[in-house]
Amino acid sequence: MDGKRYYGLLLKFREEGIRFRSFMGRRWLAVKGLALVFSSALAWIADPIIRGSALIVLGFVSGTIAVDVRSYFSTRRFWPYLKEVLNWDKIETLLRDAS
Repeated sequence: MDGKRYYGLLLKFREEGIRFRSFMGRRWLAVKGLALVFSSALAWIADPIIRGSALIVLGFVSGTIAVDVRSYFSTRRFWPYLKEVLNWDKIETLLRDAS
């Protein structure tokens, strides 16, 4: 993520609060959901090599989803404290400089 997008996202979080869709991004659910469905479908194939590979991918995708959701809830819980510590004038200046 580039600086301009990150600073803009921080300012958006300050104004609107942290929402799941804005925290994860627009394509998060589509990409991870499709990978989950595809690897689940491949896990039903009788060939042991394909099934084993699909189960590894299924475990990896499930794990990344769990980490992402945990990161969201953790950030949301600590956001009121972080919001008080951040120098918003500096963030606005960095956003202008990045443009």
